[in-house]
Order: sequence, then C-alpha cells, then structure tokens
Amino acid sequence: MIALVTGGAGLVGSALLRSAPVGWHARGTTRAEVDLTDAVALSEVIDEVHPDVVIHTAYSKADHAQTVASTGVLAATCGSRNIALIHFSTDALFDGEHAPYDEADPPSPIHAYGRAKAEAEALVSAAVPDAAIIRTSLVLADDGTDGTSAWAIDTLRVGGRVTFFHDEYRTPILVDDLAAQTWEIAAMERHERAGVWHLGGVDRMSRLELGHLLCSRFGLDPSLIDVAASAATGEPRPRDVSLRSARARRQLSVVPRRLGSIA
Repeated sequence: MIALVTGGAGLVGSALLRSAPVGWHARGTTRAEVDLTDAVALSEVIDEVHPDVVIHTAYSKADHAQTVASTGVLAATCGSRNIALIHFSTDALFDGEHAPYDEADPPSPIHAYGRAKAEAEALVSAAVPDAAIIRTSLVLADDGTDGTSAWAIDTLRVGGRVTFFHDEYRTPILVDDLAAQTWEIAAMERHERAGVWHLGGVDRMSRLELGHLLCSRFGLDPSLIDVAASAATGEPRPRDVSLRSARARRQLSVVPRRLGSIA
C-alpha cells in the first residue's frame, strides 16, 4: 500500500513518514517541492506516486486562504481520481463553550483559523464523501521539539518569562500516538474509516498545566511562568475545545499515553 503524506516536513507528517507500518510505503511532500494549490503540479506527483491513500496534514496557520485553497484542490483531485483521502483538521473549529466535543458536533468557529479549517472540512466532504476527517488537538513531541513546547522551553532555559493561560483547555496528544492511530485508520476499508474522528489525548489540560508539566519534564523553573486569562488577549479564542474521542476508543487499539507518564 502506498500513502502520499502532504506536509511531510511538519510535526505530524514527519511522524507518519518515519512510522509507516510494514506493508506501507509512505512518500512525503513539502511546500518547497509542490504547491498544493497547483492542480497540474499535484497531478504530476500523484501520477508519479500512484497512492492508495492521501494523508493531508499540510496547512498554513498564518495564511488561511492557502489552507482552504490547497485542501480544495487536493480534495477535488482525489475525488476525480477516486483516491482515498484522510484529512487532518483541528479542535480549533469549535467555539469552546460546549465541551467536551464529540464527532457529531458541528463546527462553530469563532476565529479566522477555525473558519478556514471548517471550510476545508466542507470541501473535503463534498469532493470525497467517504474521506476520513481527523480532528486533533495540541500535538506534542516527547522531546519537546513541537512548536507548542519549544518556544517555552527555549525561553525558560535562558531565564526568560513565559505566559500561559489558566482558563484555556485542550486535550493534547503525543505525536507518535497520533501517528499510530492514523495508520490504524488508514488500514481500514474506506467505508469503515469514513467520517469524522476525534483523536485527542486522555488528559483535559489547561495551557498553564501544560507549562508546569514542561517545567517538570525538562527541569525548568516554574516561577518564571506568568499566569493570564485568555480574554486578556482581546482576540476571540475558544475557551475549552477538549475532545471526546469516543470513536477512537471504540475502534482503535492504540490508546494515547497520559502526558504525566512521560514527565
């Protein structure tokens, strides 16, 4: 089986590439190699790779139009060629007022990134009705090299101060566990994997709690953490987008590790 993984240089994409199970050949793409908004260039890659499934992890948090456009082109290409699609989405497309969210809850975004990801989901569902849509949360690396952790670790190591919100909740998941669950989904028949999956961790955790966990894990000084309320930013931010990953708990054998177990 052959999988084409977009965003191969990113945290999730690179984890998928290095953990491809026996019987799978995984080929990654990066933004430097192919512009996913270019249907011709994308078709050339697909003609070269001949994937059985495309796993779409690529996105731009800074360029929302790019996120939507690239997903639309990719979904249309997969749909026209009858190629299976697994699309990565986010918990950030919920409003944060009705947690925990399950797979049946409709998107209710309150900021631009959430709206872009909700629009991308709609494009995927329209073009590839049996696509699997994976909504995940903060994705963390065991070694702290993920973007969420690295800036805090690097700042704290040199005695700088960092601010964490005490009132903003997620269900973080370790990237290797997320990759293992994704490969389980990829191994299913298309009709079995179709629809929305919530792949969050087992711990509902505030950003402040995550900050203290990082201090414990990497031997950093927690007194350098400043505590703030997310409302202080003056921008709309979902308060609690913790996920209830019921489908994964029923159908997948991989259970995410508790974050405290790696501290």
